Amino acid sequence: MPCSCRARFTSRSLPNDLPLALLARSKDAIGGWYAVFREQDETVAFVCGLAAPLAGMDAALFKRICTSLVGEVAEVERSLRARGLL
Repeated sequence: MPCSCRARFTSRSLPNDLPLALLARSKDAIGGWYAVFREQDETVAFVCGLAAPLAGMDAALFKRICTSLVGEVAEVERSLRARGLL
């Protein structure tokens, strides 16, 4: 279940502290952050996701996971916007 941040960075525009900051956030988030390199435009995107088996998952748990992932991405995007990166 991935939830993608809207920010995109090139190798030159990627803030040095961002990958480590997202990894540090992963310890407290319901999901984990990872980077995705997009070859078509040579940019890096960051995604917060959770790999969970769907068997036995009810609608309430699925909603809680999705809401948590969206909230995590929204918080990171607010931080990026405050830094002028989004």
